[in-house]
Order: sequence, then structure tokens, then C-alpha cells
Amino acid sequence: MIARILPVLLFLLLIPLGIIDICWLRKQEKQSVRRLVWILNIIVCIALIILSISESFSTTADLVKQIVMSISICLIVPQTVMALFAGIGHFIKNSRWHRILKYFAIFLSIVCLSSVIYGLTIGPAHIQTRTIEYRQATIPPKFSNYKIVLFSDLHTGSFRHRTNIIEKIVQRINEQKADLVVFTGDIINYREKEIEPFSHLLQSIRAKDGVIAVLGNHDYLGYYNFESDALREAEFKLLKERIRSWGWTLLLNESKTIVRDSDSIAIIGLENTGNRPNFPKYAHIDKARKDINPSTFQILLEHDPSYWSDSIVSLTNIPLTLSGHTHAMQLQIGPWSPAKWFYPEWAGLYTSKSGQTLYVTPGVGEVFLPFRLGAWPELDVILLNPSD
Repeated sequence: MIARILPVLLFLLLIPLGIIDICWLRKQEKQSVRRLVWILNIIVCIALIILSISESFSTTADLVKQIVMSISICLIVPQTVMALFAGIGHFIKNSRWHRILKYFAIFLSIVCLSSVIYGLTIGPAHIQTRTIEYRQATIPPKFSNYKIVLFSDLHTGSFRHRTNIIEKIVQRINEQKADLVVFTGDIINYREKEIEPFSHLLQSIRAKDGVIAVLGNHDYLGYYNFESDALREAEFKLLKERIRSWGWTLLLNESKTIVRDSDSIAIIGLENTGNRPNFPKYAHIDKARKDINPSTFQILLEHDPSYWSDSIVSLTNIPLTLSGHTHAMQLQIGPWSPAKWFYPEWAGLYTSKSGQTLYVTPGVGEVFLPFRLGAWPELDVILLNPSD
């Protein structure tokens, strides 16, 4: 990951600092601040280069990357803001306006840096609950006000010893007293053992019709360098057994029918298929639906939302799909998120021309960076109701 974005990181660390140096730092009588800032940036650049050359994927390696990336962002954000105003001020000859711009740049940099620090420290625990009512004509009457709690992208390996956050997530889920809880994948980062500290908590999630889960791209253990495919397969089997041992229903291109008196709905769980070359492509929608009566109201669980627009809308009439995966890139400012650059459907409700609906949750965990700002960790409560 670092290797792919290394040129951008180096550019953002050095170019803005160079502008600040030319416009402001060189003009100071005391040069100790200038030397300190340059030394810190160069050390971080060297660390990023080293990590990109020998990038490995494990919980320990992630911790090192998170520390270096956190420092990088804490440098990049205020330096970029100050460089913008330093560049503008360079062309203003009026000394009074020059000072005003400089002080405003410092103020705005402090505000931005404070926001980043908030996102790195408090943001991952700033859990939100959102309620969405979904109405559709084919929802059976017995499933009026049927409450589904959706959560996704737990990434237990990113929490390490922050058990309190997982406790909070589980408590919030159970407080809803849901009819059904669904999990749309990425319960780990790299290894099955990441779940161990949280296994007893996840096992305590309760709903009238239980918990149904699917797998995400991380759950196929493709980011860890196993010594052999046999070892990978053995651990993958262990992961699936662990999830099922909690009493969760794990659907792998399968479906489960939920019955209320004479009415029923079908929950379809697909294996992950992503739109990137390195993502697993295991979804088989026909296999997953083979035992379902075509007239039954169906809800699809699929980790990656790109599969909805690529295949679900064109190949099926499934009215409601629930996904995760994007995290809303863990950053959202108003209606904007960098996730828009990678996913047409990245958070919230989407409706196709045929009337099919996709809901994408930003998830509750984080990966690569312990950061959430605007795109807060989210639990989604979906109320089903027949339309009039």
C-alpha cells in the first residue's frame, strides 16, 4: 500500500515545505525551527521509503506503518495549508496583508491539525447509529417493522488491545433488540488469530433470528505471506469454523429463509467479488439463489458494492443489497469523500433505474490507518415495511 502512494506522500511532505521555506523560514533570524522541521520531514521520508521497499503485512508491521503514516499526515496537512498561503503571500507586497495571511495560515493549520489528531485518537470510537426505513411492495405483511442491524468491516486486527471499542459496538448492536443482525465481511486484516481477544464479545451478539455473515476480501487471508497454500487453506477453514462457533450463520454463495407464520423472506450471502485485479472473485449468484422461490422477497449480502452495479442490477431482480468495504475511505467532509474516486457507490442509499436498492455502510473498523473523520464508525438499523 505504501509503495503505491509513496510518490504522492514524498511530494506532499517535501514540496509544501519547500514553498514554506522559500517564503517564510529562510527570512527568520533563528534557523533552529527551520532545521528541526526539515530534519523531521526527511526522517519520515526515509522511513516511508524503507517501509515501501520491504513492505510486509502483519499486525506488527501494521503498527509500524500506522505510526509512520500518522506522523506523515500530521506533517502534511498543516504544511499544505501553510504552503498555500505562503505562496499567495509571496506575491503580496503589502506587509500588513502579508502578516494577516501568515497569522491566518497558522490559525487554519492548527485547526486542521487538531481535526487530524481528533480523527486519529477519538474518531475510531465515535460510533454512530443510523436508521433507514426501506419500503417495498413485495415485503410480506408479517415482516412489517422487521428490524435488521447491519455492521461491516470490523477489522479486529486493527483494534489490538482496544477491547473497549468492540465492547461498545456489541453493546450498541444488542441495545437495538433486532430481529436480525447481518455482517457484510472483513472481520480480520491478515490472520485468524486476530479474532481471539474479541471472540467472547462477538459471540454475545443477539437477535431474534440470529446473526448472518458473509466474507470480505481480507477474510480470504490473501494479504499474509503463508509458507504454502495448504497452510492458508487450513487457516481459512479455521476462520470459518470460528465464525460458526459463535452461532453465526456464514453464507458462502448460499441463502437462508426466515419465516414468520405463512410469510417468508430470503437472505442471500455471496462470497466476495471485487473490482480490483488482486481481489477475490468467488461470487456465484445463481448458485446462491437456486433454492429460493422467485416470488420471495430477497435481501442480498455482498461485501464489495461494485458487484451490485456490475452484476446484480443487470442479472437479477433482487430488490435490496447490503454492502460495506469502502469505509468511505475513513474521511468525509460534508457530502464529499475520496472514496468517490474509487467507488461509484461508496456510502448510503443508491437506487438503479430498475428500482433496485443498494445500501453501503461505512463500517465500524479501520484498516491501514487508525483514523476516522466525518466517515464515523457506523451501525445501520434497517426497518423493512411494505409500501402502500
